[in-house]
Amino acid sequence: MLGRVGSLIVLTGLYVTSIILMTGLRPIHIVRQTVAAFRASVQRIREWKLKRRMQRADIKGQLEISQRELVKQQRSIERQLKRKGAPVPEGPATSMPIDELANRPKPNIVDTTALPSEPTRKKPSLAELRRGEKKSEGLPGMSSPTWDAENYTRPGLDLLDEHDVEGRVAVDPTELERIQQTLIDTLGQFGIAVAAGDITRGPTITRYEVYPAKGVRVDKIVSLERDLARATRAERINILAPIPGKDTVGIELANSRKVKVTLRELMQSADWTETKAKLPIALGKDVYGKTIIADLAQMPHLLVAGTTGSGKSVCINALVASMLFRFTPEELRFIMIDPKVVEMQVYNDLPHLIIPVVTDPKKVLLALRHVIVEMENRYKIFAKTGVRNITGFNAQPAKKTQKE
Repeated sequence: MLGRVGSLIVLTGLYVTSIILMTGLRPIHIVRQTVAAFRASVQRIREWKLKRRMQRADIKGQLEISQRELVKQQRSIERQLKRKGAPVPEGPATSMPIDELANRPKPNIVDTTALPSEPTRKKPSLAELRRGEKKSEGLPGMSSPTWDAENYTRPGLDLLDEHDVEGRVAVDPTELERIQQTLIDTLGQFGIAVAAGDITRGPTITRYEVYPAKGVRVDKIVSLERDLARATRAERINILAPIPGKDTVGIELANSRKVKVTLRELMQSADWTETKAKLPIALGKDVYGKTIIADLAQMPHLLVAGTTGSGKSVCINALVASMLFRFTPEELRFIMIDPKVVEMQVYNDLPHLIIPVVTDPKKVLLALRHVIVEMENRYKIFAKTGVRNITGFNAQPAKKTQKE
């Protein structure tokens, strides 16, 4: 009825069933044992090949092969844990490969807060300060509302405070290296291998650069910001991942001892004297010790904001002083509006002021109307001369008179 083929199939099925019932073996067990035996044979072949490569390679090659095998095993374990839904623990980081460490430049330690070697100046006495005040009172254009355009001289930098010599003590390089090693060890505890880079100490922060190993995501370093702050006990921390224009990650820590940057120091720098800005204003120094200079002519609007006591008024005074030490009243004029009444009264005697400092809210519109009239007059002059802005107008050659 079933034929020869059907009979063979039925007999085979009955034979297998009887064997299973008699021995207690199940097909799934046989399949699992077969797969396990196959995997074991594959693993033995891999170990044999690995042993053969290790025998042929030198010490450096053996280290690289061992590191690759460890990475493969770690990934295999992570995949198994993810399949089971178990959390993946982060083991200790492997050290940087030898070839990567050999290609890294030697780290440098730069302290930009140290003063140049010069004789220490003693603090002026009270008599010297009083003589200086009398001298400054006699300067033309500083205390009198009337000024002579021909004899006017800009104020000298000797009116400003000198460098803060007391706070310019050079820091111990071993202390900076210790903090950098703490950062490297902390990252290593979370499975991130990095190498030491340059250390740059600025007036308020110190930047520690590290070279991440190949395959390390910089976002992982950023996520450990709080752990790094805890390990170093830093007051404030910022991570640049990566530093623009470099292949390093910058970890910036606030200095426990801040260094005061004076306006006189900024104006005596080569960056200030050689700037090409139309209306330069000195803002401070960056972590590399370079003077930060902005061009007010490139800012249609400028907002200075901050909490109480953060230095907003000091910043505005520094901006005004930057222009007073560079331009005469013939080159630059001010209209100052002081709603707080007491912030800008010190500038009332400046010859640069078109009108006295405005404190009455009712007079603010009149002051702004004067600015609008001046702006409209300038646009009319630009239209007559065929230029678009004041830069193009100033670039035109002066017209010769009939006498010339």
